Amino acid sequence: MKKIRFESIQFKIALWASACLIVSGMVIVAYAVATSRATAIRAAEERSLAEARTQAGIVKAEIEVGLDTARARAHELVAVRQPEDPLVISREQVNAMMRQVLLQNPQYIGVWTLWEPNAFDGRDAEYAGSAAYGESGRFFPYWSRGTGVITVEPIVHFDTGDWYQVPKATGREYVSDIYTYPVMGKDTWMISVVAPIVVQDVFYGVAGEDISITFLQDLTDRLNIYDGTGRLLLIGNNGRVVAATGQEGLRGRPLAQVLDRQDAEEHLGAVQA
Repeated sequence: MKKIRFESIQFKIALWASACLIVSGMVIVAYAVATSRATAIRAAEERSLAEARTQAGIVKAEIEVGLDTARARAHELVAVRQPEDPLVISREQVNAMMRQVLLQNPQYIGVWTLWEPNAFDGRDAEYAGSAAYGESGRFFPYWSRGTGVITVEPIVHFDTGDWYQVPKATGREYVSDIYTYPVMGKDTWMISVVAPIVVQDVFYGVAGEDISITFLQDLTDRLNIYDGTGRLLLIGNNGRVVAATGQEGLRGRPLAQVLDRQDAEEHLGAVQA
């Protein structure tokens, strides 16, 4: 009996040792799998971030081109208000310039300038009631291709639009988040780039371009990462979706409606940092 008991004890020890080896092996394998998975996740995150930076660079370059155009026109129009030897230029000439800019840049929805009352030529009353300047005659023509044909109409909503009120208050250039503006009566998604017209610290108006955001949706749809399984989500500083791979319908929606709250807060914090 003692022998049997001894063997039984030996068996238990052997079994325990074997179990320890098995468990140790499982831990090692599990650790290796977890480590490999963590490495793969980090690699995927790094690749995704690199791709995101590349796409962000493309977006930034496109917007900077528009801002350069607005800035150049603002610099030209500043000469109108120079106290010494001011530039003499008519509304018709400025309109011809803007129409030409629109013709040469199909990525622009609209090209425009907006001046404070009587700040351009002091002749608002003479132009009151015209198609380009509305009832006030104020110099604020908006050139667009909203109907497929280049046309001009008065600018609206400037009394509340950040695209005018912010440059007016700060005297600085401005790039908007995506928003909708009525182009020939149709609400159209766009990004506005605006340069102020300021002479000796006096604000006279702005010059601006409205950029179509179609290229942003095209950008996200062309993304090819992880054999087409990767997705790109462009987020505006205001926390709204600008474009999403294969999901144009998400445009303009708050990020919190697209991602769970924690992820939305984390990503929005990174965008606004």
